[in-house]
Amino acid sequence: MTRKEIVAYASLGFSKDLMMYFFSGMIMLFLTDAIRLSPILVGSILFAGRIFDAFFDILVANFLENSRNSLKNWFIVAFSLAFLLFLGIFSLNANFGTKLLIPLTCLLYFLLGSLFTIMDISYWSLLPILSDSDKSRSQLSSAATILTSFAALICFSSVLPLLHYLGPDNLNLGFNRLSLYLAVFVCIITGLTFEFLPESSAISSRNQKSFTLLENLKIIKKSRIFFKYVLYFFFFQLSFEWMNAYNIYYFIYSIKQEKFFSLYAFTILAQMLGSFSYSILRRSMTKKTIFLLSSFLSIIGMLGLYSIGQTMPNNSFMMFLMASAKQFGSGLFLVSATAELANTIGIHHKESGYFNPALLTSAKLLVSKFANAIASFGLGYGLALAHYLPNQDQSLQTTKAIALQAFFIPIVFILISYMFYQKYQKYSE
Repeated sequence: MTRKEIVAYASLGFSKDLMMYFFSGMIMLFLTDAIRLSPILVGSILFAGRIFDAFFDILVANFLENSRNSLKNWFIVAFSLAFLLFLGIFSLNANFGTKLLIPLTCLLYFLLGSLFTIMDISYWSLLPILSDSDKSRSQLSSAATILTSFAALICFSSVLPLLHYLGPDNLNLGFNRLSLYLAVFVCIITGLTFEFLPESSAISSRNQKSFTLLENLKIIKKSRIFFKYVLYFFFFQLSFEWMNAYNIYYFIYSIKQEKFFSLYAFTILAQMLGSFSYSILRRSMTKKTIFLLSSFLSIIGMLGLYSIGQTMPNNSFMMFLMASAKQFGSGLFLVSATAELANTIGIHHKESGYFNPALLTSAKLLVSKFANAIASFGLGYGLALAHYLPNQDQSLQTTKAIALQAFFIPIVFILISYMFYQKYQKYSE
């Protein structure tokens, strides 16, 4: 692929993720604080959406596998519709009245979530189609992951200040204006870069026949290489989700350094550097060595955050350094996992004779969501075991328990992931 095509692919991912991060991260605040819907009602809508999304992933993948249109076309169709619905949902206000507002919110939320699923699966499924070598997979994965992390950094660091700036004393107005500006910005990026994305054939053209959903699920179940990939990916992703879930409780309640929770968002820059470094390191290192480095840095970073937090929690520089080491390792992992998925899809195709990029991509996304759900459950259960009391100073025993749970459990997950990665690499060679 040319440099222009690589930049086009990564830029489309950036525009997609910028809109998705804003939506997923701000929708709860918008519905509860801007248009004053009940938190219980909003929580129920979002929970139902997550359940629906889990099943919809596989349905979308099955549809894309059998479609005669290319993934590129489906991406732009889903993006165009999502653009309109994105503006629609953040244009809602309390003047609509509760009887109209609740069904409108449900409808727009579910439709927008469905379109984001189509965008996400079609986008990541393009990677193994556009890249036909280990070098091109590394370059595409690295570029896409860097801009994905950049989109997250923008959302986590600037959205709240912009909301207050654009809507002083009026959160609803702030959301109306910011969502409009963001949607126009994303639309401009997509319009400028989409034409440079290479054309790709439909997935169905590479298979001899169409398959039903049940047949496709059986194909995935029989894929040995994907099973080995999922095992190592799941445990590393779980470590990632687990620590993220505990961050706010560790910084605010365990070591009483609330300021560092805001500062932690900027360690995404280290994650971006790790993502950028992957393709450079591949010139002189094997995949196994890079994964070992990723695991090592993640563990060292977490051990550092734990030990410094217990001995000198006011040392923001050392805390930031250790967090950055962990994030650099995470950046290497994210690119590695993305590139290895493309490799897994290729091996699966050779072994089974079936080309299933959308199905395997959706299955990976589903595993990622499952890891997030387990981390959320583990957080609730772990805080209960630690005897955590909301909005209060915690006992010494509780602060120690939160610290141990926040770091040593994910370290165990990383070690398990590394063990499974060795088996994956041995099989894939």
